[in-house]
Amino acid sequence: MPLLIDFVTPTALLREQNRTSTLPIIGNGPPGTFVLFPNGLRLSLPTDQIVFADDTSGHVRVGFGGMQFVGFEGGRLVFVRTRELFPEDQLSPARSHTMRLDPRWVASHLAVGVAFFGTLLWIALFTAGWRWARPLDSPAPVAARASALACAVVYGQILIGGAVSSSFAGLACPDFPACSGDRWVPPLDGPAGLHFAHRIGALVAALAVALAARSAWRALAVASIASTRSR
Repeated sequence: MPLLIDFVTPTALLREQNRTSTLPIIGNGPPGTFVLFPNGLRLSLPTDQIVFADDTSGHVRVGFGGMQFVGFEGGRLVFVRTRELFPEDQLSPARSHTMRLDPRWVASHLAVGVAFFGTLLWIALFTAGWRWARPLDSPAPVAARASALACAVVYGQILIGGAVSSSFAGLACPDFPACSGDRWVPPLDGPAGLHFAHRIGALVAALAVALAARSAWRALAVASIASTRSR
């Protein structure tokens, strides 16, 4: 027998659309379900527990299949889960529509970022004239500054990537290059905003790395010409 809850009149249901992706996603919860109140309040419901939901009578009535009312605490109604209705592999840690990438993809993504950072750090030290980094005969200040800037940008991008991963925001924008459908710029708050910041950071990092590579290449070319003339 499901646990039935009637909300006050007027209230309405809001159901998120299901998201599809060709990426290797694990731990998906079902799309979100919310109760909308006239004052703008949006109450999130445990979608994976819902077996019945209707708002055709001007108010929301919801039935939960694996929950139980246990009493009051601090003036609030308290409900607990008594059983799960979905297999574990179909549920996210938050028991909501949180989309997670395969950890191997996340780890390889981080490894590439760290490799970029290490390479740029070596280039920055090399062009700045650090002896143990086998410097040029004379420092290349432009290349050194460009490489140091690229180091900072890539490091910041790694930090943003960590925030995206720990916030389960890796698929808050399930499409590319647009965020979702024909929407290019999502609301700049919550998981979608964090994901969008990571995408913008990737563009900035790519430009910074390209600038550093161009500067380092020119510095090496100048050093090669100078070395040839000195012979």
